[in-house]
Amino acid sequence: MSDSSKPTPSADANVTLAQFCEALSARPADELVAECDQLQGITIRFALATSHDAGSISQFASFTVALPTLTAAADVLDGCQSVSLGGSGSLKAKDLEEALRRYLPKHAEAAVCHKGSRVVSPIVKPPTKSIVCKDDVLFENTDMAERGRESADKAMRKARKWGTNPKMSDQNLVDTVEAFMPALWVLALFRVGTRVLTADDMGKRFPRLTATMLPRVFKPVGHNVVQPEDYTALCRMPTLHEGGKFLLYSTSVDYDTLVDTFGPKVSKIDRLLKMLDVSDAAKATAAAESTTTTSDDDDGKTPSA
Repeated sequence: MSDSSKPTPSADANVTLAQFCEALSARPADELVAECDQLQGITIRFALATSHDAGSISQFASFTVALPTLTAAADVLDGCQSVSLGGSGSLKAKDLEEALRRYLPKHAEAAVCHKGSRVVSPIVKPPTKSIVCKDDVLFENTDMAERGRESADKAMRKARKWGTNPKMSDQNLVDTVEAFMPALWVLALFRVGTRVLTADDMGKRFPRLTATMLPRVFKPVGHNVVQPEDYTALCRMPTLHEGGKFLLYSTSVDYDTLVDTFGPKVSKIDRLLKMLDVSDAAKATAAAESTTTTSDDDDGKTPSA
C-alpha cells in the first residue's frame, strides 16, 4: 500500500487488540499472515513538550524483548499500552488469533502495532497477506494522550504555584502534585529555592549547565529514581493505573550562584581563564617568532652595514 493511500491518523484511528482478533477471525483459518511470529509489548508515557510549541506532547515508548508470538507468556503485556507484532515468519490467521486472544481479559483495549508502527486498519490483504495501513508510533496524536493533556497542564501550574511557598518541602510538593497527575503521564520539574522551572526554563537560564553537571547539581526527590539526564528512563517506570508520576529535582545551591556559574553571561572565573589562555597563546606566539628570527640571523650570512 502506498504512503499516499494510508489514512490520516485521527483520535479514533487505533486498532485495539479486540478489534484485531475479530478481523483475524473473519479471515480463512489457513490464510498466512506475514511477519508476525514475534511479539513485543510497548510501554507508553506522555509529557508536556515545554521546549516546543505550547501545549504539544512528547511521547516516550519502551519495547519489551521480542518473544515468539505463539508461546509468549500471558503476562508479557502487563504494564503495556500496546502490542507490536513483527519478525520474519508467517502464521496462520487462526493460530495468530488464538495466540492473541489470551491477552484479551486484561488488554482488550491495547493498541496494535506492526514492527513498531501503529496499525490503523486491521485488514490483511493478498497477495502478501501482510498487515497494512500503518503509521509511526504517534500515540501523542490520539485520544490516549488527549485524555490526560488538560490534567497534566493543571498539575504543572499547581506545582509552579505551590513551589513558590518556602514552607512547602520538596517531598510535600511531590506528594501533593502527583495526586493530580493523569495515568500514563510524567511531569518533570526543577526547583531552585522558591522557583519551579521546566526543562525549557533550565536551558534558557542555565545554558552552560551540561548534562554531566546536571545530576551533580540537582538531585531527585523522594521515590524518584530517574536521574534528570536520563529522560528515556521515564517510559520504564512502573504503571500507576490510578495516576501518573511527578518527578521533582531539587538543589541546595541558590539561584544567584547558579546564574553566576551556569548563566548566559560569562562568569568571573571563565573570564580569568580566558585571559590566561590569551596570555599563554601570546607568549607561545612570541616565543615562536623569536625562534624564527634567531634562526634567520644564524643562517651564516654577514649582516650588511
